[in-house]
Amino acid sequence: MHQHAPDAFLAHLVALARPGGHVAVQEYDADGLPCFPTFEAFERMIEAGLMAIKHVGTDPHAGRKLLDRFVRAELRNVRLETETPFVPFVDPRLEVMLDGFAVFGGVAELAGAMSAAEYEGLVDEVRAAHQDPLYANYLVRLPTLVAVMARGRATDWRPCLRRHVGCARSGPQRASDPDQRDEHRRPAQRLGQPGPEETIEPDQGYDYTCRRHNPGFAHL
Repeated sequence: MHQHAPDAFLAHLVALARPGGHVAVQEYDADGLPCFPTFEAFERMIEAGLMAIKHVGTDPHAGRKLLDRFVRAELRNVRLETETPFVPFVDPRLEVMLDGFAVFGGVAELAGAMSAAEYEGLVDEVRAAHQDPLYANYLVRLPTLVAVMARGRATDWRPCLRRHVGCARSGPQRASDPDQRDEHRRPAQRLGQPGPEETIEPDQGYDYTCRRHNPGFAHL
């Protein structure tokens, strides 16, 4: 959900779930990673890293937008859970985050944050401090984890996985329509589980965004 076109991605998830089934998403939400006592090298690295993340089109605030996206998608029984962990600077759990930020030197330079060499120097200083017992009293607030789960619309529609060209109607076609029930509805057939008549291969000519045959995109 932190990448491009998150609303379309959510609609795709809804379309692939069984009718009335669950859709669940978890995302980070980062507004800096404050540290106390203040550790200047760490905070400069994080600030430059977040600039690099935004420069490539990733949204570090995706977590706070999940609830709104689920509500606008007209999903039911929406549930939200959040957690904001704090860890000591020398805690092994911090290593995953440090490894993630360590690779942004070149992008940070492209984003105008600082030179790649300067960024890599900060990474080395931060990694050394992570192994230093003198930093055991430093506490870091990690990104907030936001998880949202909801149920899709209760309907017997199925995503259309047949090749077709366009749609003449403006809205989705119900599975009960005799013109489409046999041709476009495939009970119990899911993505990755080919039916007896054809092999399903994602992104090989199938239109997942079809409003007529795919209920997950009907609201777009």
